[in-house]
Amino acid sequence: MDLDIEKLREEVKGIEAEIKSMIGQSGGDVDYVDIPECADRGRLKELLMSRRHSLDMLFRRASDGVERFRKVNACLKDLSDRLYMKGARIYRQYLTYGMDEEFDDDFMIDADLRFVYNGPESVAVLGDEEYYGSDFNYMLNVIYDYCKDFPNAGASYSKSFRKKDRSEMTDSELELANRYDDNDWGEIKIWIPELEGIKICNAVNEICVYGNGYSVADLLRMNYFWCEVKGVYQLISDRNGDHTRLCDKD
Repeated sequence: MDLDIEKLREEVKGIEAEIKSMIGQSGGDVDYVDIPECADRGRLKELLMSRRHSLDMLFRRASDGVERFRKVNACLKDLSDRLYMKGARIYRQYLTYGMDEEFDDDFMIDADLRFVYNGPESVAVLGDEEYYGSDFNYMLNVIYDYCKDFPNAGASYSKSFRKKDRSEMTDSELELANRYDDNDWGEIKIWIPELEGIKICNAVNEICVYGNGYSVADLLRMNYFWCEVKGVYQLISDRNGDHTRLCDKD
């Protein structure tokens, strides 16, 4: 496939210029851009998707892009595995010590992995910024703000308590093994065939394929990933003190 590199680069610059005119720059000493409430988010999404396409096409001709992708993919696969292992450890502790009959109407594990923008240090400088023509620091800030509340922006899972679960059960039996990454999430290979031969993890798929706006070139620059695993204890009661005991359900 013939790609007009200069045309793609100019498309990126034009798209980002429109985004900047829509959102503006950070002000004063604050090195962070918030999307204004008045911004046309529908138009912003269109621009982000167009930018992603242009950058993904440029990535196909980047000299060392595939090797960099391979390393980030391996990093996110490892973080995803650790997210599940931590969740399994917390859940086994709960099973071992037992539920609090006075409070625990339900218990669940919530886990989330995603890129977090905390300033310029969140964005790696790789030396090929001129090739892509993107203001990556600004754009990763904008896209992070755009999708920070999206449920699918990295890797996430929830695990609810089941009465039949026992602490001696395996991670798989507890449904706390990273089975998602048994699969190759290869949808992105349809438009970037250069990635054939790499088993792509679920986190990369959620970041670069779902409607978040991140391109592969953005992914390669993500320098901070937030991994959070928490046990959620729930008391569900009406005003008379009658509980809805979800923990009693299988």
